[in-house]
Amino acid sequence: MTAMTVELARQDDRHTRIVLGRTCDTAGERAMAERGSTMLLDGLSAFLTAQAGTGTA
Repeated sequence: MTAMTVELARQDDRHTRIVLGRTCDTAGERAMAERGSTMLLDGLSAFLTAQAGTGTA
């Protein structure tokens, strides 16, 4: 089993740095983790962009 870590670091009033980490046993697991992490961050980005457009973020 692999565990994912998430680090959040406030950069300023409008920016937060997000770092995802995961230790994988194989190259295949790493590739799947990278795709999953990209999907997660893309979804978060889309959500925050939508919220910014409505003024509710």
